[in-house]
Amino acid sequence: MRRAIIIGMVLSLISVPLLGQTVHKGKTPQKRVVSKKKEPESKPKADFLGGEVTVSFDTNPNLVKLGLVENGVLVIEFPESDSFFRWHGGNSNMVYIDDSPTKRTDHFIVLRPAPPSKENPGGFNAPVEISIQMTSGLVIPFLLYPTSEPAKSAYRCVLRYDRNKVIASRQAAGLATNLREAEATKPAENKVIAQTTPEKEETKADVSLTPKLTLTPVSLEIDTHAKKISGNISAANELLKNALANAIKDQKAFKNWTPPIHGLTLSSGQPVQLDEHFRMVVVAARNATSDPLRVVSDHPDVFIETLGDKNKPLQVEQIKKVQAETTTINNTLPAGTTVYYALLFEAPILGAKQHLKVAIGQVDAADEPAATDLTRKSH
Repeated sequence: MRRAIIIGMVLSLISVPLLGQTVHKGKTPQKRVVSKKKEPESKPKADFLGGEVTVSFDTNPNLVKLGLVENGVLVIEFPESDSFFRWHGGNSNMVYIDDSPTKRTDHFIVLRPAPPSKENPGGFNAPVEISIQMTSGLVIPFLLYPTSEPAKSAYRCVLRYDRNKVIASRQAAGLATNLREAEATKPAENKVIAQTTPEKEETKADVSLTPKLTLTPVSLEIDTHAKKISGNISAANELLKNALANAIKDQKAFKNWTPPIHGLTLSSGQPVQLDEHFRMVVVAARNATSDPLRVVSDHPDVFIETLGDKNKPLQVEQIKKVQAETTTINNTLPAGTTVYYALLFEAPILGAKQHLKVAIGQVDAADEPAATDLTRKSH
């Protein structure tokens, strides 16, 4: 009897469902599975520096990674013992260097992100690699990253190194050093074409009309039969560099400026007749806008404009440029700045209705360049 009671109690316990759980006949209860949401994979952050950065090295600098915000300015400073020699830009349509009339002796450069243009509608929207070479021969590589956060943008980068160690290392490797001196002491194939000589003191009335420094022709070694100066390239370069140096020293000599054409205004110096075949002139170009401008790569143009009745242009004939030097870098004119071009070209014979002109255009309006008339200065 007692055994029957115990068996009955066990069977009743088995038949009672568990608390909070529904039991379906023929089915086993399933556990509730809670799925975890996948977190979005974070993109690797760009490893670049911002703010004020100091980079120290001995002879072989590593890649310097810096952030640069839109409308930002980055000043890169060099040791006093070394100076800027050349810029090797990856894409000047994205990042450009400010022009400086004293860039050959400066111990700094200024970098800016380029605004959107027809050549690059996106502006500075991707990393750009550039290299800066110093007169010691040292090459410093940079990788600039676009950033939208001003706090992550570099505004100053100071480079610290020993110029003597750099030169010793390069000499041991058989590489060139003292690049500026090497460039200046290249043997010329012919005599110097011209040299700069200061003029005598004149009256106050004359000083306002005449530049303080002019170019005096000394010797012109040119093949006058072929009308070419191929054997005199070194001498021509020196002539034009001297002319640019004089223009920078006496910027007030450029007084008569043309009306701005698409942001460009021009002024020309007094043309110099070197001999019966060649003439030289220095032209100043000013960016009258608040934005950077890029000059057409093969400009300035030298041409003859023939006028008809009522002084309407009838014909334009291009004049061959023999050599040119400029103070601009990458054909870029930062806002409000003035750059200079020294041009050596074949001297034409002009008719009474013909004018000799120099034109400079910018890439967004290449068909409507600014032009200055040299004819009025030749009389």
